[in-house]
Amino acid sequence: MKDKLFFFIRLILFWYGFFIVAKLIFLLFNIQLSLKYLSSWPGVFIHGFKLDFSTVGYILVLPSLLLAFSGLLKGQWPFSIIKYFSCFLIIVFSFLAIADLEIYREWGFRLDATPLIYLNNIHD
Repeated sequence: MKDKLFFFIRLILFWYGFFIVAKLIFLLFNIQLSLKYLSSWPGVFIHGFKLDFSTVGYILVLPSLLLAFSGLLKGQWPFSIIKYFSCFLIIVFSFLAIADLEIYREWGFRLDATPLIYLNNIHD
């Protein structure tokens, strides 16, 4: 039980750290602009805390359920599922973070739902 709790806490800290590093990379990638607003950097992390922790909560729904029921399940396969699930999400979120860097550099705004609006209007 104790091992599962520590594993879950490590997952929480990993994902929160992942989002902190992504923010820091974004600020450093756009250093010319972000240095103009250097005094706002702490606010970026403070105000982003709720959103980051909310996202971590959504990410950990499946792992928490697997860990909760892993006592009923035999073997280590719940941990394997969590590992592969986490690797998949790392790839997805890394891709989104890299896309966000380039979109902001080219267009001057962050990645949001705007591209999805145009998907409804795609014609052959």
